[in-house]
Amino acid sequence: MNQITSAYGMTLKNFNDCIVSELELQIVPALNTKRDYFLQGYSLGDESPHEEYRWIKNGKIRGVIAFSFDQNEKAVSLPFCPFGGFFIESFFGFDQFIKDVETALKSRGIRSVQIMQAPFPYESKADLINNIFFKNGYQIHSIHTHQILFGRKEIKKVFRDQADRLLKKAGENQLKLHYGKILNFSFLQEIELWNSQKGYPMTWDANRLIDQVSLFPERYFQISITSGEVSLAHAVAVKLTSYTVYYFLSAFDSKSQFKNLGELLVLGLLKLAKDEKVDSVDFGSSESEGHINDSLMFFKSRFSNDISNKITWEKTF
Repeated sequence: MNQITSAYGMTLKNFNDCIVSELELQIVPALNTKRDYFLQGYSLGDESPHEEYRWIKNGKIRGVIAFSFDQNEKAVSLPFCPFGGFFIESFFGFDQFIKDVETALKSRGIRSVQIMQAPFPYESKADLINNIFFKNGYQIHSIHTHQILFGRKEIKKVFRDQADRLLKKAGENQLKLHYGKILNFSFLQEIELWNSQKGYPMTWDANRLIDQVSLFPERYFQISITSGEVSLAHAVAVKLTSYTVYYFLSAFDSKSQFKNLGELLVLGLLKLAKDEKVDSVDFGSSESEGHINDSLMFFKSRFSNDISNKITWEKTF
């Protein structure tokens, strides 16, 4: 078979080898590392070490992944976070990046790795990264489908389509919609109560959330619906990156006679997304303990225009 050769006499294989040889792996403490996805540098306290693995070319970072290490010789990217995984600028050399990371992990005695790879739109090359995981012997541990409203124009359009009807109903029922920065945490107790009344398990750690909000107050927002002094619904939205708002947590009082509380919370979310000028709204997955919540997925589909799978990968060395 003939080799593909450039005008300078270099084969395509040699060209790729040259690209890879210019890249080097750098390992640094991830504590307080500044990243657009701010939880990459979030401290896990005294639970475990926290490191960032960087793929460097010509002094510039071309890719990163952050790991936490537990007592069972396991590396996790990232525990107690919406996702972790690789974030890359170029696909050139990425296969070697994975191999070098594995070599470094093995050298420190790590026996297994778990990576919850960030979905699109957080990582535009998510599908390619997942393909390389599969080809490098990683096994799928779980898949969560995120429903996403993508595009600034689309966010504005969906908001316009919903606003008049919902705000009219809210006014008729003397309800008020509020959103803004989180000033206190008492509303979290109501979220926990309302969800427990519906039989929904508590899958979030209140103390960890409070800690994160305290460290990154500019990234967290509260959306609430009230009737006079009585709260009827709450939600927590997180600006996970500068271009995406994530609908992290929500609940409403099922005893309320008003039937559009969920829609009003979404309206507040869309207004927040408009004001923050993000490119996408991530409604998260619609799953509990591995089971699809059909009604919740259908509800979110009314506002989303795209879906992306968040895949958790595992590998034992």
